[in-house]
Amino acid sequence: MSQAEQALRTQPMLRISRSCLVNVNHVREVNRTLRGDFILVLAGGAIVTSSEGFRSRVKEYLSSLRISPA
Repeated sequence: MSQAEQALRTQPMLRISRSCLVNVNHVREVNRTLRGDFILVLAGGAIVTSSEGFRSRVKEYLSSLRISPA
């Protein structure tokens, strides 16, 4: 996964779990679970959830864009 992350550096990608990279240009909605994880709804309708280990990274990235979860 690290190699994929490096190869896609030119794209606005965000790693949200050990096995999931998301192109942030395709994120249409952001929500939170009761545990505090992030739920991302993508343009194609797919729903992906961040893991606990990546929660702070996702929160920091969204804060830098001034996006708060619904």
